[in-house]
Amino acid sequence: MIIYINRLITAFLFLLTAVLSAHAGDPVIMGRIELPSSSPCGLAYDAAHFWFIDADTVAVIQIDQAGNEIGSFVAPGTSPKGLCFDGNYLGLSERANNLIYKLDTQGNVITCFSAPGNYPRGLTFDGTHLWVADDEEKRIYHISTAGQVLHSVNAPNKNPYGLAYDGTHLWSLCQWRDNLYQLKLDENVYDASFLVHTRWAQRDEYATFIPDHHRAGCWSTELAQILYYHRKRPTGHVAYCTSTGYELDETVGDYAFNWNLFVDELEDTTAPVSVNEVARYIYYTALVIQKDFNTASYVIPSSERVNELMAHYDVTAAQYTVSASGMDGLKSIVKKQVNRNKPVMTYLTHPDIGHAVVIDAVKETGGSLFVHVNMGHEGRENSWYDFDDPPVGCV
Repeated sequence: MIIYINRLITAFLFLLTAVLSAHAGDPVIMGRIELPSSSPCGLAYDAAHFWFIDADTVAVIQIDQAGNEIGSFVAPGTSPKGLCFDGNYLGLSERANNLIYKLDTQGNVITCFSAPGNYPRGLTFDGTHLWVADDEEKRIYHISTAGQVLHSVNAPNKNPYGLAYDGTHLWSLCQWRDNLYQLKLDENVYDASFLVHTRWAQRDEYATFIPDHHRAGCWSTELAQILYYHRKRPTGHVAYCTSTGYELDETVGDYAFNWNLFVDELEDTTAPVSVNEVARYIYYTALVIQKDFNTASYVIPSSERVNELMAHYDVTAAQYTVSASGMDGLKSIVKKQVNRNKPVMTYLTHPDIGHAVVIDAVKETGGSLFVHVNMGHEGRENSWYDFDDPPVGCV
Protein backbone atom coordinates (compact mmCIF):
# COMPACT_ATOMS: atom_id res chain seq x y z
CA MET A 1 0.00 0.00 0.00
CA ILE A 2 1.15 3.54 -0.76
CA ILE A 3 0.03 6.03 1.85
CA TYR A 4 0.37 9.75 1.78
CA ILE A 5 -0.61 12.07 4.54
CA ASN A 6 -1.66 15.71 4.64
CA ARG A 7 -0.37 17.19 7.85
CA LEU A 8 -2.10 20.52 8.45
CA ILE A 9 0.47 22.09 10.76
CA THR A 10 3.70 24.08 10.42
CA ALA A 11 6.12 21.16 10.68
CA PHE A 12 7.64 21.43 7.23
CA LEU A 13 8.59 25.05 7.65
CA PHE A 14 10.41 24.04 10.83
CA LEU A 15 12.17 21.17 9.04
CA LEU A 16 13.32 23.38 6.22
CA THR A 17 14.47 26.13 8.49
CA ALA A 18 16.33 23.68 10.73
CA VAL A 19 18.48 22.40 7.90
CA LEU A 20 19.05 25.65 6.07
CA SER A 21 19.97 27.54 9.21
CA ALA A 22 22.92 25.21 9.75
CA HIS A 23 24.69 26.73 6.76
CA ALA A 24 22.98 30.10 6.28
CA GLY A 25 24.87 33.37 6.40
CA ASP A 26 28.53 34.21 6.02
CA PRO A 27 31.24 33.24 8.55
CA VAL A 28 33.23 35.87 10.41
CA ILE A 29 36.85 35.60 9.25
CA MET A 30 39.06 35.89 12.33
CA GLY A 31 42.40 35.45 10.60
CA ARG A 32 44.21 34.20 7.53
CA ILE A 33 47.39 32.16 7.05
CA GLU A 34 49.34 32.10 3.79
CA LEU A 35 50.24 28.49 3.07
CA PRO A 36 53.51 27.32 1.51
CA SER A 37 51.53 25.40 -1.13
CA SER A 38 49.41 26.05 -4.21
CA SER A 39 47.33 22.88 -3.85
CA PRO A 40 46.55 22.20 -0.17
CA CYS A 41 44.05 19.56 0.95
CA GLY A 42 43.37 17.83 4.25
CA LEU A 43 43.88 19.65 7.53
CA ALA A 44 44.74 18.60 11.09
CA TYR A 45 45.62 20.46 14.28
CA ASP A 46 47.77 19.07 17.09
CA ALA A 47 46.99 21.78 19.70
CA ALA A 48 50.04 23.77 18.65
CA HIS A 49 50.59 23.38 14.92
CA PHE A 50 48.67 22.76 11.73
CA TRP A 51 49.28 19.86 9.36
CA PHE A 52 48.08 19.79 5.76
CA ILE A 53 48.67 17.85 2.55
CA ASP A 54 50.32 19.39 -0.49
CA ALA A 55 48.77 17.55 -3.43
CA ASP A 56 51.41 18.65 -5.95
CA THR A 57 54.39 17.28 -4.01
CA VAL A 58 52.42 14.48 -2.25
CA ALA A 59 53.81 15.75 1.05
CA VAL A 60 52.46 16.33 4.54
CA ILE A 61 53.57 19.74 5.80
CA GLN A 62 53.63 21.03 9.37
CA ILE A 63 53.32 24.80 9.94
CA ASP A 64 53.08 27.07 12.94
CA GLN A 65 50.17 29.45 13.44
CA ALA A 66 51.99 32.14 11.51
CA GLY A 67 52.27 29.90 8.46
CA ASN A 68 55.96 29.11 8.79
CA GLU A 69 56.93 25.63 7.65
CA ILE A 70 58.36 23.57 10.50
CA GLY A 71 58.78 20.25 8.79
CA SER A 72 57.45 17.90 6.13
CA PHE A 73 57.55 14.34 4.93
CA VAL A 74 56.48 12.44 1.83
CA ALA A 75 53.00 11.01 2.24
CA PRO A 76 52.41 7.29 1.63
CA GLY A 77 50.70 6.44 -1.65
CA THR A 78 50.16 8.76 -4.58
CA SER A 79 46.87 10.50 -3.77
CA PRO A 80 46.58 11.55 -0.11
CA LYS A 81 43.33 13.36 0.61
CA GLY A 82 42.27 13.51 4.29
CA LEU A 83 44.23 14.19 7.47
CA CYS A 84 43.51 14.06 11.19
CA PHE A 85 45.37 13.95 14.52
CA ASP A 86 44.43 11.72 17.48
CA GLY A 87 46.68 13.30 20.09
CA ASN A 88 49.73 11.21 19.24
CA TYR A 89 49.50 10.06 15.64
CA LEU A 90 48.32 11.37 12.30
CA GLY A 91 45.63 9.64 10.27
CA LEU A 92 45.76 9.93 6.49
CA SER A 93 43.27 8.77 3.83
CA GLU A 94 44.77 7.76 0.50
CA ARG A 95 42.48 7.48 -2.51
CA ALA A 96 44.60 5.64 -5.11
CA ASN A 97 45.11 2.57 -2.92
CA ASN A 98 41.92 3.05 -0.88
CA LEU A 99 43.80 2.97 2.42
CA ILE A 100 43.73 4.69 5.81
CA TYR A 101 47.22 5.16 7.30
CA LYS A 102 48.32 5.70 10.88
CA LEU A 103 51.58 7.72 10.86
CA ASP A 104 53.89 9.10 13.48
CA THR A 105 54.77 12.78 13.17
CA GLN A 106 57.94 11.86 11.25
CA GLY A 107 55.92 10.16 8.53
CA ASN A 108 56.67 6.55 9.49
CA VAL A 109 53.81 4.16 8.81
CA ILE A 110 52.63 2.54 12.04
CA THR A 111 49.79 0.61 10.41
CA CYS A 112 47.26 0.85 7.61
CA PHE A 113 43.97 -0.76 6.63
CA SER A 114 41.50 -0.65 3.76
CA ALA A 115 39.01 2.20 3.75
CA PRO A 116 35.34 1.10 3.86
CA GLY A 117 34.46 2.82 0.56
CA ASN A 118 36.21 3.25 -2.76
CA TYR A 119 37.16 6.94 -2.68
CA PRO A 120 38.14 8.08 0.85
CA ARG A 121 38.47 11.83 1.32
CA GLY A 122 37.60 13.66 4.54
CA LEU A 123 38.95 12.15 7.76
CA THR A 124 38.56 13.08 11.42
CA PHE A 125 38.95 11.61 14.92
CA ASP A 126 36.23 11.92 17.59
CA GLY A 127 38.34 10.97 20.58
CA THR A 128 37.71 7.24 20.23
CA HIS A 129 36.99 6.37 16.62
CA LEU A 130 37.55 7.67 13.11
CA TRP A 131 35.11 9.13 10.60
CA VAL A 132 35.89 8.92 6.89
CA ALA A 133 33.87 10.41 4.03
CA ASP A 134 33.69 8.48 0.78
CA ASP A 135 33.24 10.67 -2.29
CA GLU A 136 32.13 7.91 -4.65
CA GLU A 137 29.51 6.39 -2.38
CA LYS A 138 28.53 9.75 -0.82
CA ARG A 139 28.60 8.16 2.62
CA ILE A 140 30.30 8.94 5.89
CA TYR A 141 31.64 5.91 7.75
CA HIS A 142 32.20 5.68 11.51
CA ILE A 143 35.05 3.20 11.94
CA SER A 144 37.29 1.88 14.68
CA THR A 145 40.99 2.69 14.62
CA ALA A 146 41.48 -0.82 13.25
CA GLY A 147 39.12 -0.21 10.33
CA GLN A 148 35.97 -1.99 11.54
CA VAL A 149 32.82 -0.24 10.29
CA LEU A 150 30.63 0.74 13.23
CA HIS A 151 27.98 2.77 11.44
CA SER A 152 27.52 4.74 8.24
CA VAL A 153 25.25 7.53 7.08
CA ASN A 154 24.54 9.28 3.83
CA ALA A 155 26.66 12.36 3.34
CA PRO A 156 24.47 15.50 3.43
CA ASN A 157 25.48 16.35 -0.13
CA LYS A 158 27.75 15.34 -2.99
CA ASN A 159 31.56 15.67 -2.80
CA PRO A 160 32.06 15.30 0.99
CA TYR A 161 35.68 16.43 0.87
CA GLY A 162 36.25 17.52 4.47
CA LEU A 163 35.33 16.29 7.95
CA ALA A 164 35.90 17.75 11.41
CA TYR A 165 34.71 16.99 14.93
CA ASP A 166 34.18 19.76 17.51
CA GLY A 167 33.63 17.57 20.57
CA THR A 168 29.86 17.39 20.08
CA HIS A 169 29.00 17.55 16.40
CA LEU A 170 30.47 16.25 13.19
CA TRP A 171 31.02 18.83 10.44
CA SER A 172 30.92 17.84 6.77
CA LEU A 173 32.32 20.12 4.08
CA CYS A 174 30.73 19.34 0.71
CA GLN A 175 32.09 20.93 -2.43
CA TRP A 176 28.75 20.53 -4.19
CA ARG A 177 26.78 23.72 -3.43
CA ASP A 178 29.76 24.85 -1.31
CA ASN A 179 28.07 24.03 1.99
CA LEU A 180 29.36 23.21 5.45
CA TYR A 181 26.94 20.96 7.36
CA GLN A 182 26.72 20.46 11.11
CA LEU A 183 25.61 16.90 11.90
CA LYS A 184 24.22 15.69 15.20
CA LEU A 185 25.64 12.36 16.35
CA ASP A 186 23.24 10.00 18.07
CA GLU A 187 24.18 6.36 17.79
CA ASN A 188 20.65 5.33 18.73
CA VAL A 189 19.40 7.16 15.65
CA TYR A 190 21.96 7.00 12.88
CA ASP A 191 22.45 3.25 13.03
CA ALA A 192 18.99 2.64 11.51
CA SER A 193 18.94 1.93 7.80
CA PHE A 194 16.41 3.64 5.57
CA LEU A 195 14.44 2.28 2.66
CA VAL A 196 14.67 4.81 -0.16
CA HIS A 197 18.16 5.44 -1.52
CA THR A 198 17.23 7.44 -4.60
CA ARG A 199 17.96 11.17 -4.43
CA TRP A 200 15.81 12.44 -7.28
CA ALA A 201 14.91 16.04 -8.02
CA GLN A 202 12.15 17.91 -9.88
CA ARG A 203 14.14 19.87 -12.42
CA ASP A 204 17.15 19.93 -14.76
CA GLU A 205 17.87 16.46 -16.20
CA TYR A 206 15.06 14.99 -14.11
CA ALA A 207 12.63 17.13 -16.12
CA THR A 208 13.93 15.97 -19.51
CA PHE A 209 10.50 14.81 -20.69
CA ILE A 210 8.42 17.46 -18.92
CA PRO A 211 6.83 19.95 -21.37
CA ASP A 212 9.28 22.84 -21.84
CA HIS A 213 11.33 21.28 -19.02
CA HIS A 214 9.16 22.73 -16.27
CA ARG A 215 9.40 21.18 -12.81
CA ALA A 216 7.94 17.72 -12.40
CA GLY A 217 6.42 18.62 -9.03
CA CYS A 218 7.29 17.39 -5.55
CA TRP A 219 4.36 14.94 -5.43
CA SER A 220 5.49 13.46 -8.75
CA THR A 221 9.10 13.12 -7.63
CA GLU A 222 8.42 11.67 -4.19
CA LEU A 223 5.77 9.23 -5.41
CA ALA A 224 8.09 8.17 -8.24
CA GLN A 225 10.76 7.34 -5.66
CA ILE A 226 8.30 5.19 -3.69
CA LEU A 227 6.96 3.49 -6.81
CA TYR A 228 10.51 2.77 -7.97
CA TYR A 229 11.36 1.36 -4.54
CA HIS A 230 8.52 -1.14 -5.09
CA ARG A 231 9.58 -1.58 -8.77
CA LYS A 232 6.13 -0.72 -10.10
CA ARG A 233 5.65 -0.02 -13.80
CA PRO A 234 2.79 2.21 -15.00
CA THR A 235 -0.01 0.80 -17.14
CA GLY A 236 -2.76 2.17 -19.30
CA HIS A 237 -3.34 5.48 -21.06
CA VAL A 238 -3.37 9.06 -19.71
CA ALA A 239 -4.91 12.08 -21.44
CA TYR A 240 -5.70 15.49 -19.94
CA CYS A 241 -5.19 19.22 -20.52
CA THR A 242 -3.40 21.55 -18.14
CA SER A 243 -4.59 25.02 -17.18
CA THR A 244 -1.47 26.34 -18.92
CA GLY A 245 -2.43 24.95 -22.30
CA TYR A 246 -0.52 21.68 -22.52
CA GLU A 247 -2.41 18.75 -24.05
CA LEU A 248 -1.04 15.48 -22.68
CA ASP A 249 -1.79 12.18 -24.34
CA GLU A 250 0.41 9.21 -23.51
CA THR A 251 0.06 5.45 -23.30
CA VAL A 252 2.28 5.01 -20.28
CA GLY A 253 2.02 1.25 -20.36
CA ASP A 254 3.73 0.93 -23.75
CA TYR A 255 7.21 1.75 -22.49
CA ALA A 256 9.20 -1.15 -20.99
CA PHE A 257 11.29 0.29 -18.17
CA ASN A 258 14.64 -1.43 -17.59
CA TRP A 259 15.38 -1.42 -13.86
CA ASN A 260 19.06 -2.13 -14.57
CA LEU A 261 19.40 1.32 -16.14
CA PHE A 262 18.10 3.20 -13.11
CA VAL A 263 20.51 5.11 -10.84
CA ASP A 264 20.04 6.60 -7.39
CA GLU A 265 21.08 10.06 -8.53
CA LEU A 266 21.77 11.79 -11.85
CA GLU A 267 25.26 13.23 -12.14
CA ASP A 268 27.35 14.81 -14.87
CA THR A 269 28.85 11.41 -15.68
CA THR A 270 25.54 9.51 -15.75
CA ALA A 271 24.98 7.73 -19.07
CA PRO A 272 22.27 9.39 -21.22
CA VAL A 273 20.29 6.15 -21.34
CA SER A 274 20.06 6.17 -17.52
CA VAL A 275 19.16 9.86 -17.44
CA ASN A 276 16.30 9.17 -19.84
CA GLU A 277 15.08 6.14 -17.90
CA VAL A 278 14.84 8.01 -14.59
CA ALA A 279 13.44 11.17 -16.18
CA ARG A 280 10.77 9.25 -18.11
CA TYR A 281 9.74 7.38 -14.95
CA ILE A 282 9.24 10.67 -13.08
CA TYR A 283 7.39 12.15 -16.07
CA TYR A 284 4.99 9.22 -16.28
CA THR A 285 4.29 9.48 -12.55
CA ALA A 286 3.53 13.18 -13.04
CA LEU A 287 1.15 12.29 -15.89
CA VAL A 288 -0.68 9.67 -13.84
CA ILE A 289 -1.42 12.11 -11.01
CA GLN A 290 -2.06 14.86 -13.58
CA LYS A 291 0.51 17.50 -12.78
CA ASP A 292 -0.55 20.97 -13.95
CA PHE A 293 2.79 21.81 -15.55
CA ASN A 294 4.17 25.33 -15.10
CA THR A 295 2.05 25.79 -11.98
CA ALA A 296 2.50 24.71 -8.38
CA SER A 297 -0.57 22.47 -8.44
CA TYR A 298 -2.25 19.48 -10.05
CA VAL A 299 -5.30 19.28 -12.32
CA ILE A 300 -7.14 16.87 -10.01
CA PRO A 301 -7.55 16.99 -6.20
CA SER A 302 -5.48 14.74 -3.97
CA SER A 303 -8.31 12.25 -3.40
CA GLU A 304 -8.50 11.62 -7.15
CA ARG A 305 -4.74 11.22 -7.36
CA VAL A 306 -5.13 8.24 -5.03
CA ASN A 307 -7.56 6.68 -7.49
CA GLU A 308 -5.28 7.37 -10.47
CA LEU A 309 -2.33 5.73 -8.73
CA MET A 310 -4.34 2.59 -8.15
CA ALA A 311 -5.68 2.67 -11.71
CA HIS A 312 -2.24 2.87 -13.35
CA TYR A 313 0.02 0.98 -10.93
CA ASP A 314 -0.37 -2.36 -9.23
CA VAL A 315 -0.75 -0.78 -5.79
CA THR A 316 -3.30 0.10 -3.18
CA ALA A 317 -3.16 3.66 -1.88
CA ALA A 318 -4.80 5.67 0.88
CA GLN A 319 -4.80 9.28 2.00
CA TYR A 320 -4.99 10.53 5.57
CA THR A 321 -5.52 14.15 6.56
CA VAL A 322 -4.71 15.03 10.16
CA SER A 323 -4.42 18.14 12.29
CA ALA A 324 -2.19 18.76 15.29
CA SER A 325 -4.67 16.98 17.54
CA GLY A 326 -4.25 13.79 15.53
CA MET A 327 -0.51 13.45 15.90
CA ASP A 328 -0.58 10.22 17.91
CA GLY A 329 -2.62 8.57 15.20
CA LEU A 330 -0.25 9.89 12.55
CA LYS A 331 2.74 8.44 14.38
CA SER A 332 1.04 5.08 14.59
CA ILE A 333 0.34 5.04 10.84
CA VAL A 334 3.88 6.07 9.96
CA LYS A 335 5.52 3.50 12.24
CA LYS A 336 3.25 0.71 11.10
CA GLN A 337 3.81 1.29 7.40
CA VAL A 338 7.55 1.98 7.49
CA ASN A 339 8.22 -0.99 9.74
CA ARG A 340 6.52 -3.08 7.06
CA ASN A 341 9.05 -1.75 4.54
CA LYS A 342 6.52 0.64 3.02
CA PRO A 343 7.77 4.23 2.66
CA VAL A 344 5.16 6.92 3.33
CA MET A 345 4.74 10.15 1.39
CA THR A 346 3.84 13.04 3.64
CA TYR A 347 2.66 16.42 2.44
CA LEU A 348 3.43 19.08 5.01
CA THR A 349 1.48 22.32 4.76
CA HIS A 350 1.94 25.84 6.05
CA PRO A 351 0.41 29.17 4.97
CA ASP A 352 3.69 30.11 3.26
CA ILE A 353 5.03 26.80 2.02
CA GLY A 354 4.14 23.19 1.30
CA HIS A 355 6.23 20.25 0.23
CA ALA A 356 5.91 16.52 -0.31
CA VAL A 357 8.53 14.32 1.35
CA VAL A 358 9.06 10.61 1.94
CA ILE A 359 9.46 9.08 5.38
CA ASP A 360 11.50 5.93 4.82
CA ALA A 361 12.76 4.91 8.27
CA VAL A 362 11.72 5.28 11.90
CA LYS A 363 13.57 4.88 15.17
CA GLU A 364 12.37 5.42 18.72
CA THR A 365 14.89 6.54 21.29
CA GLY A 366 14.61 8.38 24.57
CA GLY A 367 10.85 8.53 24.25
CA SER A 368 11.05 10.35 20.90
CA LEU A 369 10.18 9.16 17.42
CA PHE A 370 12.90 9.92 14.88
CA VAL A 371 12.06 9.69 11.19
CA HIS A 372 14.37 9.69 8.20
CA VAL A 373 13.05 12.15 5.63
CA ASN A 374 13.85 11.97 1.92
CA MET A 375 13.10 15.43 0.58
CA GLY A 376 13.97 14.75 -3.05
CA HIS A 377 15.75 17.75 -4.55
CA GLU A 378 18.96 15.70 -5.03
CA GLY A 379 18.94 14.69 -1.40
CA ARG A 380 20.49 17.92 -0.15
CA GLU A 381 18.35 18.05 2.97
CA ASN A 382 17.77 14.32 3.49
CA SER A 383 18.27 13.64 7.15
CA TRP A 384 16.93 12.29 10.42
CA TYR A 385 14.48 14.46 12.36
CA ASP A 386 12.76 14.29 15.72
CA PHE A 387 9.14 13.92 14.63
CA ASP A 388 7.85 16.17 17.43
CA ASP A 389 10.69 18.68 17.39
CA PRO A 390 11.86 19.04 13.77
CA PRO A 391 14.70 21.55 14.37
CA VAL A 392 16.45 18.98 16.60
CA GLY A 393 17.73 15.53 15.82
CA CYS A 394 19.36 15.87 12.42
CA VAL A 395 22.09 13.45 11.41
